[in-house]
Amino acid sequence: MTEPSSRLIGRTDETAAVRELLTGVSDQGAVLLVDGEPGVGKTALADAAVDQARWRGLTVLRMSGVETEADLPWATLHQLVHVLRDRVEQLPAPQRDALRIAFGEREGPPPSVFLISLATLTLLSERTTGAGLLLVVEDLHWVDRSTRTVLGFVARRIAADPVALLVTTRPGGDESLTFGDARTLHLNPLAGDDARQLLAEHAPELAEPLRNRVLDHALGNPLALIELGAAARRGDFEPDVGAPLSRRLEDAFARRLHALGDVERALVLVAAVSADARQSELVAAAGRLSGRAVDAPAVAALVEYGLLRRESGNLRFRHPLVRSAVLQSAGVQERASAHRAVAAILPPGTDRQIWHLAVTAAEPDEELAQHLENGGGRSRQSGDPRTAMAAYARAAELSPGAHDQARRTCLAAEAALEAGRVAESRALVEQVTRRTADRSLLARVAWLQELLPGGALQRGEPATAITIADEMFAAGHADQAINVLVTMAFHYWGSTPEGPAWSRMIERVTTYGAAPDDPRLLWLMAFGTPGANSAIVRARIDAMTPGEAEPEGARLLALAYDHAGAFARVRDFTRAAEDDLRRTGQLAALAMFLQTVASQHFHAGDGRRAIETVDESQRLAEEVGEPFLAMSVQAQNLLIRAHFGEDVRSATVGERYPDTAFALDYNPFQAIGAIVDGVAEAKRGRFERAFEHLRRVLDPDSPIRHWSWGDREAFPHFVDVAVRIGRHDEAAAAIDRIAGRTGLAESPVYASMLVFARAAVAGTDEAFEQAISPEHNVLPYWRARAGLLHGEQLRRRRTVSEARRHLRTARDAFDRIGATGWADTARAELRAAGEESPGTAPRPGSALTPQEERIATLAADGLTNREIAERLFLSPRTVGAHLYAVYRKLEINSRTELGAALGALRRH
Repeated sequence: MTEPSSRLIGRTDETAAVRELLTGVSDQGAVLLVDGEPGVGKTALADAAVDQARWRGLTVLRMSGVETEADLPWATLHQLVHVLRDRVEQLPAPQRDALRIAFGEREGPPPSVFLISLATLTLLSERTTGAGLLLVVEDLHWVDRSTRTVLGFVARRIAADPVALLVTTRPGGDESLTFGDARTLHLNPLAGDDARQLLAEHAPELAEPLRNRVLDHALGNPLALIELGAAARRGDFEPDVGAPLSRRLEDAFARRLHALGDVERALVLVAAVSADARQSELVAAAGRLSGRAVDAPAVAALVEYGLLRRESGNLRFRHPLVRSAVLQSAGVQERASAHRAVAAILPPGTDRQIWHLAVTAAEPDEELAQHLENGGGRSRQSGDPRTAMAAYARAAELSPGAHDQARRTCLAAEAALEAGRVAESRALVEQVTRRTADRSLLARVAWLQELLPGGALQRGEPATAITIADEMFAAGHADQAINVLVTMAFHYWGSTPEGPAWSRMIERVTTYGAAPDDPRLLWLMAFGTPGANSAIVRARIDAMTPGEAEPEGARLLALAYDHAGAFARVRDFTRAAEDDLRRTGQLAALAMFLQTVASQHFHAGDGRRAIETVDESQRLAEEVGEPFLAMSVQAQNLLIRAHFGEDVRSATVGERYPDTAFALDYNPFQAIGAIVDGVAEAKRGRFERAFEHLRRVLDPDSPIRHWSWGDREAFPHFVDVAVRIGRHDEAAAAIDRIAGRTGLAESPVYASMLVFARAAVAGTDEAFEQAISPEHNVLPYWRARAGLLHGEQLRRRRTVSEARRHLRTARDAFDRIGATGWADTARAELRAAGEESPGTAPRPGSALTPQEERIATLAADGLTNREIAERLFLSPRTVGAHLYAVYRKLEINSRTELGAALGALRRH
């Protein structure tokens, strides 16, 4: 079979780009985003890519956005999953169930959009055989938001899979948010000679004057040249010179529709309102609409007439503008009848059926409104608040009663805020306040107003929010009132981590009926009243068994336990919470929660795991597409790296996220930034500068004072630099403040930091012996820092032999921990003490990336490639590619050797 030749006139460079995309797919996946105005040739280029792919032996899958279903969740993805339905059964159970629930094939909690994304990635990865796979996505601008999220997820993970993704769209969209660094190919109109050649091929008999008129009106648009040329041949070339070119093209197609019979018109109309391209389904719907059987000649006539085309059992419009022409030419009642005909052949109660019915509903309909509300709830829980907002708003419009209208409008306002549509949320809130006097509903609206930018909560004023919770409790919604207070506390904690409001919140939650071991209550106590309640929190959680709490409760318990200064058992609770977040695909919550996991690795002295975890946290935060989350995570990542002695600057957070950098002016960003810069300056030996940075976080009168970041992160660093510059009084005062928080001071984490700080101030051998003893100091990092400081002081006292002993121990500990910056400092001190201490010798595995080490660890634990992929949100092929690299770097040949090789790597 000979290679198909491209007949696209004037598109030499563009077809070369498609050929390059398909040529490289056997080695790695790639994405090509093609944009251009309607009719400029995007569909023709996609057709050429399909022909080329099939000639090369690639599997071809195709899907397209449809304007009428752009607000319907999973509308476009449904086209792809239907083609791959025979493989859904082989998916891992959580992914298989997620797809079935999303498409209404079974009942269950709404799955996360990222779990659906992972299921799609697995389907595509395991569908690729032979030369690879080409996935064509047309009209991205009309693809529903849920499917767009899936496509972006897939596009960022196909580097190791033989998958080529070709996407077409119109200019001016936000595709960069979906596909990141994908190559973009912009299609311009054809130049003069190329335009003339294309018209001559399709309308060779036109006289020169008429040919020139067509060229003038077509403006180099290939579809316009063909369609206006055809109109000129038929003698009905009457362009509306005042209309946009796309409208003129729609008019040209619409004129063809006038000659269609009832059956043919019914078929194109149901095809226009539905994203389902299956011929059997469209024929069935058209039969319902026309009241007559749709036979093969009717389909053939539409293909012959240039309106539809057949492709692998599907019927597709020759061009998206044909679909637009059909919709524009149909009357309101005609379109409504088509939607009802499509709904009649869909499974009852599914989101697709409900949406088609909702589009046509002209009168209030409570049953339909309830279905839409339920669908909005599923979209919201799946992580697609924008789709939820549209469903709630339409449900409100169809609600017969004023109360339900207001309630559903409130839901729409909440979803709008979650989607970042602040102006729309405000407008919807105003509608609610005009429609209801219901006390409970108005309390919810008041709470929503608190969360909007500029609300009292952001200004550190919680009184209104507490009153709102009281209103909810009085209205009989005790559990909801507790949740409101906890949500409020999360927002409030950044600006005001301590104070009387926290005691009032704890009292309220108890009054509302929270049990003593309620994770929400324990979280409030640990975060807002650390000195008074940390010991109580530790005792209550110590009495619990990890795994017994509900997933959200387990997450709150892990956070509370960590903030209360616990150490040995925290990982038992974080593991349960992390496993649930991974299983359910809650990437935003997972990205933030992994910061706590990283902190535990740091406390345990496992620097490689800590860095590996913060790196994954950053990747996931950016995956979610929430800049505030990504910025927050990066700030905390810099803090971990600063602890390990890396040369970092807090300013890089604002440089990386300039559009949201204004939030850096608020706590805890200011506190984290000051600690990052303070620790980094200390590592550079600029102790005076470090002192000033760190004092700002610990000083009780400082505007950026924050107990958690100051006491947990800055305190021992501050004492260290204060001693180095002779500010012993300030160091002692900081120790007294921490020791005065008895509940915290007695915890393993804070007791260990205190024993280091006291040794730094005392400077005695006895004090340092305690600080480097595992019995008194459970934190390997701070034991190593104690050894380093003691060795430095001994060298300056010219007790060289003892200094060398402590410096060697500190050096080796820093090497094990992975704190390379501090290990280098220990080596420099050893050289100053007269002992050469070369860097660590290169070893197998030293070049493992954090992702590779994570995958290798899971493989060594016995997980299969598929199970690892499921846990890390990757394709199985990507896991295999990483393991291949791991084997090469570790100089091993099989999975059975991984455990020993990794053990040796971490012991080094």
